[in-house]
Amino acid sequence: MSLPYEANMTRIGTFTAGVDLSDHQYKAVMLSTAADDSVIPPSGQGAMCIGILQNAPKAGSKADVCVFGITRAVGGATVTRGARVTANGADGEIGAASSGDYVLGVLTQGTADGVEQSMFVNPQFVPLA
Repeated sequence: MSLPYEANMTRIGTFTAGVDLSDHQYKAVMLSTAADDSVIPPSGQGAMCIGILQNAPKAGSKADVCVFGITRAVGGATVTRGARVTANGADGEIGAASSGDYVLGVLTQGTADGVEQSMFVNPQFVPLA
């Protein structure tokens, strides 16, 4: 596999970690319903995520989130380059999107479980048909 890379990212660094996200760097996050401007791990497979976490904040610390562009992401399954991807589960790793899932982006490099590779983040807020 190729080395992961990042390019032309739009990042929002003013979110707050709603929980301890110190082991969540380069994984998907979603908005919390408990507090304004806070992010948390996905609620499960195919959840509506807003982007990929760029740092590793403790609860209450600033969370830097890539909401558009090419970033590193941790795979949660074997997925081929060019596949539409979503949160693979509550751990925030990336997996192939299927019907009913919210698409978070497209892989620019193939990945496997636990492997960090690159993806184009472009959240879709309508579930995949």
